[in-house]
Amino acid sequence: MSLRSQEILTNKKITILEKEIVRLEKLAYKDVLVDAYNRRGFLKFCQVPFNMAVQARNYSRRKTDRAGDLCLILIDVDNFKHYNDKYNYALGDAILKTAGAYFNYHIRQTDIFGRWGGDEFVLLLPFTKAEIAKKLTEYHVANFTKTTLDTLKAKNMKMYIKKWLGGEAVTFSIGIASLTKEKTIQALVSKANKGLKLAKKQKNAIVIANK
Repeated sequence: MSLRSQEILTNKKITILEKEIVRLEKLAYKDVLVDAYNRRGFLKFCQVPFNMAVQARNYSRRKTDRAGDLCLILIDVDNFKHYNDKYNYALGDAILKTAGAYFNYHIRQTDIFGRWGGDEFVLLLPFTKAEIAKKLTEYHVANFTKTTLDTLKAKNMKMYIKKWLGGEAVTFSIGIASLTKEKTIQALVSKANKGLKLAKKQKNAIVIANK
């Protein structure tokens, strides 16, 4: 084999290797079940908008500057254990897939969505105040019910359609936290979790965490 041929072969192998690395990196940050970021991916890709918002809050003096406005939302599927226990885990997976498909399609381009773990999802809304985040969340909750049947039919989830029409529609408990003095994303998540705990006591509720 000539030197030129060896170089071409080496370059091809490098290209293949680079593509495989990119593929594995995507898998490392992806929750395959719901087709969204996993917790690692969410934290990674939220870091830049979070840091920008923190810096804007620290240095901007203009009241109209929205760069420092940022909200984080925790979304918990109500009664998820009930679906798994009463029916089966395939139904639980279908619910998670449906929720993931909805939020992936309907969130704004600037928003970042992921699965925090189990039946909890997380959503970051840059350039957004708490009252706007609540209105957007209320819209999603109402719109989810309207659009989910179409999604289920498209994915041929006949079993879940039957349960949905039977009156067991999925609802969410939601906690919202707006950025104030938090220095890390984890701190903002903890703040949103306080709102989520209050919402879960009511079920099908949205609570903005004050502290």
